Amino acid sequence: MTTQTDSASKLKASRDSQTHVYDLWLFLRRMPGPMKAGVYKQLAVTMLCLGLSACGYHTPDNNDSSADNNSQSLDTTPVYSLGGSVSGLSDGKLLKLAANQETLSVNSNGKFSFSQKVKAGGAYSISIQVSPENMKCVLAKASGKASADVTDISERCFIPVPASGITGDQCYAPSGGALVNCSNPAVIALNTEQDGMRSSINTMGFGPVTQGTNTYSSSECVKDKVTGLLWEIKTAEGGLRDYQKTFTHFDNTTVAQKSDGLKATQAEIAASDNMATYITQVNNSRLCGFADWRLPTARELHSIVNYGLRNIAIDETVFINPPR
Repeated sequence: MTTQTDSASKLKASRDSQTHVYDLWLFLRRMPGPMKAGVYKQLAVTMLCLGLSACGYHTPDNNDSSADNNSQSLDTTPVYSLGGSVSGLSDGKLLKLAANQETLSVNSNGKFSFSQKVKAGGAYSISIQVSPENMKCVLAKASGKASADVTDISERCFIPVPASGITGDQCYAPSGGALVNCSNPAVIALNTEQDGMRSSINTMGFGPVTQGTNTYSSSECVKDKVTGLLWEIKTAEGGLRDYQKTFTHFDNTTVAQKSDGLKATQAEIAASDNMATYITQVNNSRLCGFADWRLPTARELHSIVNYGLRNIAIDETVFINPPR
């Protein structure tokens, strides 16, 4: 950095030089003509140099920070964005993706994009930091080297589907419709993808529900080991959750929800034998420590159907007291 004293010194030196040039100019005026040509040329060069000095030009010294700034070259390497799309994510579910030090939260299907960029030729890798509750997600095209904006990273989420419940002794034979062992050569020749041949994939299983330090009785609720869903277990004691109770299902007064095409009234929605009231009562009781019980979707109900059983196609050793 140049100090005030240094600047004053340079200014004085510059003025002294200008004085010498002026003296030289007066001397040239008194010189004979033939001698002036060469000296005029030298004078012009000297005045040009002084002009540059007066305009602020100087040779940077070791303490001049501008020398360092000017010597640094700008990085002109192109940078590209990282993004893609999510599908299959259920409403209200949260997915977290990670790229290097950045974490991106995604709560809806559609396109996503990280704020960070990657340099041309630079490597990138996307990972799942947090999966949606009770869902599984699979990434595709999640790593590579960037040569343009990356827009084709895909994330497909789904609820795991348990095995159908059909066992290895319930495969169809080529004729007659009889169920035989799935290892039968004739069965294998017919179809190598019968459900009974896949009974070991996502085998149905249910276990106890744990909330905090509490483990709840299987007579109250159970957890599906494949999907992670929690299921209410009906009772046979005549109380709120007795298996013999039935309910209407009204939740809207502006849409026709009755079989005769009529709309429900607010009184019918608030009735004790309507599903909306029942759900509120179960949540108020904090069944198995939870207060967010709801009706399952048709797809979720499908996940507990055991196609290896007849009549009531659910496992009654797990779902005791099923409605009949």
